[in-house]
Amino acid sequence: MDIILGKIPGRESAAEQTHFNAVGLALADVGIAHVMYERAKAAGAGTELTIQDKMIFEHEELKDWVRL
Repeated sequence: MDIILGKIPGRESAAEQTHFNAVGLALADVGIAHVMYERAKAAGAGTELTIQDKMIFEHEELKDWVRL
């Protein structure tokens, strides 16, 4: 946050590396995404997208895709 606010500089040379540890709770990500969605919807912002027409378990051919 300090870099974004301009309080400290970011990387100043290619020798400085940034490491990101992508562990945490997916539940928190989903919760934040839900709140962002609800706020955007309430504000009339955004574009509704249809990413897929049905969930994977709703496909009639699912039994043909899985081998036991």
